[in-house]
Amino acid sequence: MLSGKLKSLPSVLLAAVIIIQVFYLFRMGTQEKKEYHCDEVYSYGLANGFYQPFIESGNIRSFDFHYVDEWVSGEVYRNYLTVQENQRFRYDSVWYNQSQDRHPPLFYAVLHTVCSFFPDTFSPWFGMIPNLIYFAVTQYFLYRLSKNVLKSRYLALLVILFFGFTPAAVNNTLFIRMYCMLVMWGVIFMYLHSRLAYVQKENFFRDFLPITVITALGALTQYVFLFMAFATAVCFCFWYLLRKKYKIFWIYGLSMLSGVLMMFAVFPASIQHLFTEGSGVGRGLDEQLVIAVRYLFFNVFCMNRSNLVWLLCFLPPMVGILTAMALPVLFLFRDRLKGTKAKINAKWNRMKKGFHRKPFASLKESIKSHPEMIAMIAMLASVVTVMVIVSYTVSFMGKFADRYFFIICPFAAVLILGGLYWLLSKVRFSRILAGLLTLLLSVNVMARSSLLSAWTYENTMDLHDTLSDGNVIFVLKSPDEYSILSTLSYELYHAENVFVTNFQEKYSRIEKTQELVSDKPFYLVLPSEYFDMGFDGYIRHHLLNHSRLLGEYHFMQGEFFVYQLYPVT
Repeated sequence: MLSGKLKSLPSVLLAAVIIIQVFYLFRMGTQEKKEYHCDEVYSYGLANGFYQPFIESGNIRSFDFHYVDEWVSGEVYRNYLTVQENQRFRYDSVWYNQSQDRHPPLFYAVLHTVCSFFPDTFSPWFGMIPNLIYFAVTQYFLYRLSKNVLKSRYLALLVILFFGFTPAAVNNTLFIRMYCMLVMWGVIFMYLHSRLAYVQKENFFRDFLPITVITALGALTQYVFLFMAFATAVCFCFWYLLRKKYKIFWIYGLSMLSGVLMMFAVFPASIQHLFTEGSGVGRGLDEQLVIAVRYLFFNVFCMNRSNLVWLLCFLPPMVGILTAMALPVLFLFRDRLKGTKAKINAKWNRMKKGFHRKPFASLKESIKSHPEMIAMIAMLASVVTVMVIVSYTVSFMGKFADRYFFIICPFAAVLILGGLYWLLSKVRFSRILAGLLTLLLSVNVMARSSLLSAWTYENTMDLHDTLSDGNVIFVLKSPDEYSILSTLSYELYHAENVFVTNFQEKYSRIEKTQELVSDKPFYLVLPSEYFDMGFDGYIRHHLLNHSRLLGEYHFMQGEFFVYQLYPVT
């Protein structure tokens, strides 16, 4: 009876850890997430705008701007963000919108489905609750992946305990984009491959068909998935050739290819997205890779460059103190340590000798005797491949660019913690030490996550509340700035009326602002960057002279400067 309870203990602990982490992320969502990134607004607009991917134009490459230089109702912006009663579950619109953008449609289809149950309503939880579900599924399959490659249920529990509190998990779950779903497919994909390592006789329906389906779903979520899948496929193709399983090699390769072809068949626009669009690096590839490594390290360990400098300064004296404390203990157990040292040296000499004589055969025998190695190699290859390709294809990695590396963060956590556990495996009470180390890392991440982990954005919720039920005159620098209109939808969708213009084209259009007669308050909104360039006075002077409106007071709100205006009496 007791033995049965002990066998079920890891499952109980797994459920408990996931539930605690989901509630932790829920709290982060309610307390830390105060504003929205522009791409999160795009998530709702591209999912719910009825055959309208962007408010300002027909597609991401168009400069035929709409709804500018005229008064339009705030309903234009509200209809862009929300599903209307007669437009519920219209996936044809979702597919069309994404064909005009640069991403595959699966994430947007799910978001549109959720929003369709709540027509004419906007809520961040329509995106974050599915993300919490994706996170829980990710953790479950990360546990199973870790159990396969680390060969220990308790070490696998330590991996998910640690990863669930990392900046990668927090940022990814709170960010209402496709990356949380992407990580879920990525972890399931790698788990299915880790299971292949232990299969003695492969079965198409059990082993390869699920990989085909997950490949298609991952590719339909974000194209970064293809980079990870390609690196994994190369490793496993090599593995099957190494074992002379030529028939399985072809079945596996065709299964992977079928998943990609399914993506093209379901969403033909992906051909154009992948092969006719793209960009090179805006800075040197080596510099981009340094940034990528820094992003990866921060998102897994919540430590930035200054923390590393501090750690390097702090580590030597700590090592000296711990060594001094350990010397008496090492002296007491010197006889046992001699035997342990001899065993380690003998094993190392055998490995070195075998690899020196027959390196290929040595690798082959190592993978055969330790099948989990191929999954570890595939994860390492995925990490390196995604970092290099993303560093090359993303033109400039600034703030929020670490989203592109979220898919490899679980693998990095498994590899790094697995390496630490392997080093500790030669020490007595290694599992206890591994647990204490993981707990220490998790406490460090949790203590810092509220300050460093949750992304903070500007200019959304406060400005939205200010402009609600008002008439808004939004002045941009030039017609090129009209491309941000879709991202302003959240701030403007509760406004009574909106007039968007620019000050580069002679101001004749600003006279049209006096055409609106309303008893609602008027607001003039300018991007705050204009004040650094000296444009604010010129804009206000011209506007007030031509619109019969006077500004009474002004204030900063996020990235914008707001004037409240009153008609001249």
